[in-house]
Amino acid sequence: METQPGSQVGGSLTSAGFQALLAGAVAEDLKFTGNSLDLQGTVGGDAKVEVGSEQVRLPFNPFTFIPGMPSIPSVPAGLTIGSNADIGGSLSYQAPQPATIPSGAVAGQTEFTQVVEPTSVSGAEEKAQEEPVSTTQRLVTGVARWGRNLLRNLMSLLIVGLLLAWLYPRLLSGSGGTLITRPWPSLGVGFLTGLVFWLVMPLLSFILLIVIIFLGLFSLGGLVFPAILITVLILLWISLAFLMSASFFSKLIISFVLGYLILGGSKSRAANNRFWPWLLGLLIFIFLWSIPYIGWIFNVLAVLFGLGAFVLWLYGLRQSDRQDITAGTAPQNSP
Repeated sequence: METQPGSQVGGSLTSAGFQALLAGAVAEDLKFTGNSLDLQGTVGGDAKVEVGSEQVRLPFNPFTFIPGMPSIPSVPAGLTIGSNADIGGSLSYQAPQPATIPSGAVAGQTEFTQVVEPTSVSGAEEKAQEEPVSTTQRLVTGVARWGRNLLRNLMSLLIVGLLLAWLYPRLLSGSGGTLITRPWPSLGVGFLTGLVFWLVMPLLSFILLIVIIFLGLFSLGGLVFPAILITVLILLWISLAFLMSASFFSKLIISFVLGYLILGGSKSRAANNRFWPWLLGLLIFIFLWSIPYIGWIFNVLAVLFGLGAFVLWLYGLRQSDRQDITAGTAPQNSP
């Protein structure tokens, strides 16, 4: 807030904000709450002020990027009272540090209440203040954190995997078979799918904006809300499908392939079970994913290979359904 020299506020002035520069006259009382107040004018009554400190100053002027904005002065943090300022009543202010008040600027009493702000401690100082931790304690803490992350990842994938294996096991077996027979195309398709997703979402958002502007220009405001609703639903559906595929399906597909190859290589009949292959592979994948420093590599590869295999399997399933319809037979989509 700014009042310029020669301006007049006929009554009281109450202001709350980041900063204020008051160079005009206030006939009655002044109340201000913010970080910075520079009083250069006059106040006829009492002044009650709450200000902050240098710790919360803005690193830059946020109005710089708004076209057509007038020049915004920068007010020093805390309370500043100019040599020409005059307060006809009393001054009561709260601040982390006392302000320099010119002699005769306050006709009544001046009351200062110091506000103690939490001090920021640097990383080195904070580490120095901490009690020394033994190597054994650090090792135990690290192992506990590692085990907690491993268990959290295992439980989330286990729940989704059990639901898939129970309701639609064809997804894991079909996508896993695609990955086994076409690993490198799966990797390429997975990479392209992720790239297309991050390109399509901004494009659809831009289309939504264009549609809203178009409807507004032609006075079709009644269609704005349905257009927004339909577009938002489409965006949510695409986002949910991609996140579920990348976060859960892809990793469960990799787990299925790992378990199937191990059980199939040992000639175990459990390789054809709907549960055992991906359960065994899930334990292996979770362990690899949780390895410090390099586990993220296994996670990224699992997402790319698994997501690509899932997309290729869906595409093949779609093509098969079209061929069945063309041949005059109903597609078989039973789990």
